[in-house]
Amino acid sequence: MSGISKQQIYDQNNKYMIIYEVEEASGPAEERKEADENEVSKLFEELLPRNEIQIEGVYRLGKYQGGDDDQEENAQKPKPRPVKVVLQSRKDKDVLIRKLTQQRKNNPEKVKHIKMSSDRAKQERDQYKKLRQELEERTNKGEENLYIRGDKVLQRTPKGQQK
Repeated sequence: MSGISKQQIYDQNNKYMIIYEVEEASGPAEERKEADENEVSKLFEELLPRNEIQIEGVYRLGKYQGGDDDQEENAQKPKPRPVKVVLQSRKDKDVLIRKLTQQRKNNPEKVKHIKMSSDRAKQERDQYKKLRQELEERTNKGEENLYIRGDKVLQRTPKGQQK
C-alpha cells in the first residue's frame, strides 16, 4: 500500500461523514456545489446553534442525473445523491452524530429528514451490511430491542428487567 498504513487511512476517513436525502439543486456545477455547501451549513446550524464545526469540503457522490429542463413535469425526480462532508477533525464528526442522536430522542420531528453516517472503507461497509442483515433476520424472527454496536448485534435489556 505504498507506505500508507491501515491506521492512517482509518484516521483520515474518520473525519468524513455521509449525509443522505439532502435536496439536490439543478443548474451549473458551481451553483449546485454552492447550494450543497449552504444546505450542509444550514443543517449543521440546526444541530448546533453556535456552529463551531469547520467544514473543509462538501462533495456529492455519484454522477449527476438531473438538469434536463425538457423532462416532463410528471417525470419522477432521481433520488438525491449522498453528500460527503470533510470536517476538520474526528471530534467534529463525533459531536455532530451525538447531537443528532440527542435530537432524535428529544425532538424527532425536527431532525427526521436528517440521515448521517460515518464514511467507511469498503471492507467496513461490507461488514456493516452483514450486521444489518443479521439484525433484520433476527427482528423478523420476533426478537426485540436489537441494535448494532461495534461488530456485533446486541439486545437491550428492557428497563424494568435490569439487574
